[in-house]
Amino acid sequence: MSFHSPKLGYCNWQDDLAEATFSMGLPTPSPSEKKRSQPIINPLAGYSQAEKGVSHSYSSPPLPEVYRKASRPCSTLKPNLETDLPIAQPSICFTLNAAGNILAITPSGAVQMGYEPEMLIGQPVTNLFRQQDYDRLQSALAGSFATGSANPETFQVVCQDRNGLPLNVTFQSLQTHTEIIVLLVCTICQQSEFIAPSEQLQAQQLLRQQTEWESLLRAITQPGSQSLGLRAILRTVAAEVQRSLKADRVLIYQAHPRKAGSVLAEALTIGCPSVFRQPRVATLFQQRYIQQQFTNSTGSLEEIYQTHQAADRSTDALLQRLGVQSELVVPILQQGKLWGLLIVHQCSRSRQWQGWEMGLLKQVGTYLDSAIHQAELYQKVQRLNANLERQIQARTAELRLASEFEATLKRITDKVRDSLDERQILETAVQELVCAIGISGCNASIYDLDAGISTIFYEYTTNLSPYQGRIVYLDASPELYSQLLDGQTFQFCSLMVNPTRGKVAMLTCPLVDDQGVLGDLWLINQPYYCFTEQDIRLVRQVANQCAIAIRQARLYQAAQAQVEELGRLNQLKDDFLSTVSHELRTPMANIKMATQMLEVNLKQGGLLGDDISRVSKYFQILQAECQREINLINDLLDLSRLDTEHPSPELVTFDLNTWLPAIVRPFLERAESQQQQFILDLSEPIPPVIADLISLERILAELLQNACKYTPSGETITLSAQFVKPQGSGARGQGSVERSQERDVDFPSSHPQILTPSPTRSLTLHTSNLLRLCVTNSGVEIPAHEVEQIFEKFYRIPSSDRWQHGGTGLGLALVRKLAEHLGGTVWAESNAGQTQFIVELPLPNEEDEPS
Repeated sequence: MSFHSPKLGYCNWQDDLAEATFSMGLPTPSPSEKKRSQPIINPLAGYSQAEKGVSHSYSSPPLPEVYRKASRPCSTLKPNLETDLPIAQPSICFTLNAAGNILAITPSGAVQMGYEPEMLIGQPVTNLFRQQDYDRLQSALAGSFATGSANPETFQVVCQDRNGLPLNVTFQSLQTHTEIIVLLVCTICQQSEFIAPSEQLQAQQLLRQQTEWESLLRAITQPGSQSLGLRAILRTVAAEVQRSLKADRVLIYQAHPRKAGSVLAEALTIGCPSVFRQPRVATLFQQRYIQQQFTNSTGSLEEIYQTHQAADRSTDALLQRLGVQSELVVPILQQGKLWGLLIVHQCSRSRQWQGWEMGLLKQVGTYLDSAIHQAELYQKVQRLNANLERQIQARTAELRLASEFEATLKRITDKVRDSLDERQILETAVQELVCAIGISGCNASIYDLDAGISTIFYEYTTNLSPYQGRIVYLDASPELYSQLLDGQTFQFCSLMVNPTRGKVAMLTCPLVDDQGVLGDLWLINQPYYCFTEQDIRLVRQVANQCAIAIRQARLYQAAQAQVEELGRLNQLKDDFLSTVSHELRTPMANIKMATQMLEVNLKQGGLLGDDISRVSKYFQILQAECQREINLINDLLDLSRLDTEHPSPELVTFDLNTWLPAIVRPFLERAESQQQQFILDLSEPIPPVIADLISLERILAELLQNACKYTPSGETITLSAQFVKPQGSGARGQGSVERSQERDVDFPSSHPQILTPSPTRSLTLHTSNLLRLCVTNSGVEIPAHEVEQIFEKFYRIPSSDRWQHGGTGLGLALVRKLAEHLGGTVWAESNAGQTQFIVELPLPNEEDEPS
């Protein structure tokens, strides 16, 4: 490889793209690395090794003096330049000094431009470029001198024949001992790759527009500035447009079809006056833009002092006060209709608005279209949510009030219904109404319609003068009481100031039932208070409940009075019967004694010897009727005694197994005579019993006498006895009972056949066993509704023939009294064609057995 012409300072490479390697303090690459690397241009070709301080594998002629002075060892070069510069297919390579003069050029490159290398050495490189590229070239050179490199750019150099040669130029600076030199590596561009400067400028403008729009779009849509509030969106857009266009003022104005609109957002530079402080600005904007039917286009109004001399003076005066030199207006559409304006003002200078700025503003207007629509939808949703929330709250409040109303009404109703005292009913009502509604007072009046007066019987107040006991004549206020007597509820304020209570608001409600008006309720509160529908409904409900409760209380009082009267009459009847019984007992005793004496005399006279004689029959009738009357008198006296006294039972110990057959023997004979079957059921042995023998015998006698009297011929009468244990607190209705486990006890034969008298003792209630006696007769059935009544005094079943059977109706009443006297119970069961009378008597414990 050879170098030529050290005077011109150019270097010659074989095939115009010779390989040259210079070292800048780095290791020399190996042959294989050389083979892989791209051709390298050596800007210091022609320098001696001593001057370069490096070693090469080729010889070169000495450099010119100017190069030798400028050169220095490579160790002094900047670190960022200590690399080889790879170039793909270089066509022309320039070496320039700081003044931009050509120090060296590749000979083939000079030939391609039609020059000899000697013609270009020392010439300014700008002479080879077109004049319109001069600024760009100077800027690139300055950048490479300052930073060491510059971005590749495309230029056209002027050849010898004045034709342009498109080159893609790369800039790289190098530091020598004395100065900085710049290496321009140029490759020839294909025609399709070359971009004309006008097209390049246009592309730069488009790129700038795109950059500005992307920056603006990021600013107004970034998460930090996104908002669904309309004013927040408009403020963000105004601020970002003002920043992007570097305008002095940006306004967003909302129009109105029938009146002046309003400025919703404004962005200003420091010192620029605000339109919010200017009066009538919205009206003037309406006149200036909206009334001119501003269409969907961008309006650019520049230098308004000159272009709007004929405009309205007030409008010009306003714009002058605002300091507007140039303005740009873009309509904001919403669903095809004019919504408002986006206005940009330049106040510091007159400004020629560029096309890309207008396009940018149009895109902002398009964005605002969707943003406003979204904000309005959001506001609509917010309003719907707010309305729904208010409805939910209102409904919740209604439900809460309804719940409180029901709870209050239930509380008052329960208290009113729990009492049968009219005074307590009304006192509870007036007190609960005052507490529930929160009013000053309430009173309850009772009407006397016959006398035409209303009396305040009950009152409850918190801060009012009392009116309790006051009497009002119904005729004195016909306008009020005529409505109350018609059952109407109303509220009012008195026109005349009450001398005691002053001005008050009143609600009055009548107490009405199905029989008429009983009285009224008056509720009093401060004059500014208005009773609500809830209050009125509550008062009506309470008034209805009070009317019902008062009517029930009055019925109860009437019933109680009747009960007391009936009790008094019953007591008089009992007293009368007792008195009559005592009065009749002595004559009947005398009659019986006279009958006995008469029997003795008749027997002595031989008149009663024949049972079939008339005298004998008459005498038997006399004895029977006398005994029947005596028994009736005794029954009445026993009932009176048991009602008024509680004599202690006379307890004896006896064997029921031997006592019962002796008791039933007369009734067995009577049943046989009436063709009835009598059964005594003692299948289970019963241990000795402690009981009042006289009362027990009377009970059995009455039951067996009734059974024999009412059982038809051919039917069965059964008497059974059981020893059972009680279930629960009572014997009747307690389900099945357990039979005694003592039934297998064997009593000695030496035990008395019937009974052994014992001292009189009181029957203890601490019992563990029960004696159950059952008298059952078939062929007769008592109606279910009369089963409980047959134990009443003088009661006889209406369906039976009372003249056939006779009787006074005192037998079963006496049985119940005797059973209760012994601490037991008696009841009847009748079904399936038979009637059963059951007596259960408690038996004393072993510790109560008499010794």
